[in-house]
Amino acid sequence: MFLFAKESLAATYYVSTAGSDAAGTGSLSNPWRTIQKAAGIVSPGDTVSIRGGTYREAVSLTRGGTASAYILFQNYPGETVNIDGADEAIANGQVTWTDFGGGIYYTNLTWSAISGDSMGYAAVDGQKMYFYKTKFNTFANFQTDSWLVNRSSWYWDSNTNRLYVKLVNVSNPDPAAHNMTVARLSAGFYFNGYGSNNPDYTVLKGINVINHQQKGIESYKAGNLVIDACTVSGYGNAGIYAGQGNNITIRN
Repeated sequence: MFLFAKESLAATYYVSTAGSDAAGTGSLSNPWRTIQKAAGIVSPGDTVSIRGGTYREAVSLTRGGTASAYILFQNYPGETVNIDGADEAIANGQVTWTDFGGGIYYTNLTWSAISGDSMGYAAVDGQKMYFYKTKFNTFANFQTDSWLVNRSSWYWDSNTNRLYVKLVNVSNPDPAAHNMTVARLSAGFYFNGYGSNNPDYTVLKGINVINHQQKGIESYKAGNLVIDACTVSGYGNAGIYAGQGNNITIRN
């Protein structure tokens, strides 16, 4: 009885970069600001319609639908939605790059450029750079390793909070002269099935997930998921990853 009542009351919520989590109601005229806000409220059968724009957030999904009433997260018709894990200041050229010497430049960060088992993602002018993994190498190796001669690469020093970059085969090795992308967030969407969480029976549709340290879309102990007409690019480990789940469909 409860299930059918809930389905009949299915709601559509709206999210916009111009919205407000504090003052918004989730309506089209008064939307929320973040997808995470909607993710914490949805019930079986509900739809979250995301207005066009760039959302710099890592969405944790802990609530799900039912076999007859999936929860749907989708782009607003005709609008482009990007879930972007890149650091905004670096992407907008608002950080200072200092010449270290030997073609290496660095910038100081207030956050870690890697997560998990030494994973991360960085790109120059849209091209992925080689991550000289801190776990296995030293900064001294980064400066002299001949294997990097023809590879634009980067290195993270957690002791100094410095991100080092070495660009090769470019007319100007200064990162300030290029479009730099450095992932700040771990994953775009995380279907979190730990403990009592139950994000099953959920659909992601028409969403671009870009620039994340680990995965674009990740699920753990979650099933009956549909990823429809989404694109995933720019990641340190895997675009779409499923751990201990079942019945996950990727289409279009």
